[in-house]
Amino acid sequence: YSDPECTQPIKEVKTGKDGIAHFDDIKFGSTVYIKETSAPVGYELSDEVVKVTIDEDWISGDKETRIIVYPDQPTPTITTGDHTNMLVYVILSLTSAFVLLISLKMRKSKKAA
Repeated sequence: YSDPECTQPIKEVKTGKDGIAHFDDIKFGSTVYIKETSAPVGYELSDEVVKVTIDEDWISGDKETRIIVYPDQPTPTITTGDHTNMLVYVILSLTSAFVLLISLKMRKSKKAA
């Protein structure tokens, strides 16, 4: 973005499978603002805006690549307070139905005899 409020997009850059975005076309002397616009599934979107100025400080040293890390914040899980194990109820229901069927068959076989 060209403004700190991130209302004037310059370029949209997507991350690769490794989660890294490459900004290759920023000109020397430019100041840009980088903001996360989408987060991976299961993670919250960061509202942090990073100001980057490409100047002598940026390109000093042996690397022209810099790293900006947005920490991964997992989306909070919502609990309803109901921790019932439904498998127990399913097994009890199936067992009850099985016992009922056997009882009905036994009654039919006694009446037929």
